Amino acid sequence: MLSLQFQNEGIHEVISASNEKECFDNLDGCDIVLLDYYLNNENGIDILRKIKAKNPSIPVIFLSGQEYVNVAIRSLKYGAFDYLEKSKLNFNRIMDIIHAAIDYQESLKQNGRLSKIKSFLTLGLN
Repeated sequence: MLSLQFQNEGIHEVISASNEKECFDNLDGCDIVLLDYYLNNENGIDILRKIKAKNPSIPVIFLSGQEYVNVAIRSLKYGAFDYLEKSKLNFNRIMDIIHAAIDYQESLKQNGRLSKIKSFLTLGLN
């Protein structure tokens, strides 16, 4: 359902994974990850931690049917960009968060370019 809505928004490359292996097989090249708390009996928090260990800068939007505050806190503690409860799932809210994550990624890339420029300046190339 989300894939169809994303396509209507102009996001044409959506990869779905139903377990940790599929997730990591497709992680390289991803701009944003939407991660469920339950992924075929696997714990989303554990997968989140592994994703962030492999690629700390990738925004992970954590989705959960759990209404427990501790799940939200743990997901944010381990690096989730944002947290959404499925029971309150709203496509417009997801798109707002995705756009914020894209802006975040762009700022990281820009800061990376600035770091490279600074490093050239410290080499006496100014």
